[in-house]
Amino acid sequence: MGRRRTRVNKIRDVIRYRLTTELSERQIAQALGISRTVVARILAAYRASGLTWAEVPQMADSALEEQLTRACARAHTA
Repeated sequence: MGRRRTRVNKIRDVIRYRLTTELSERQIAQALGISRTVVARILAAYRASGLTWAEVPQMADSALEEQLTRACARAHTA
């Protein structure tokens, strides 16, 4: 069974919670109804992407998803 894709609005929520609250990855996962592993992967891709929070809300869904996917791929090949 393959991994299910996380909706872009949940990705934005994960990033927003992490940057604007003191919640842990586990607490963010619980609040959004996703696994802690998914939260960790999203945040790792976000850090690797070099994006700032100011850029994230303004980006098109497809552009955000592409940036994070590329950053994640770079991190795995480095």
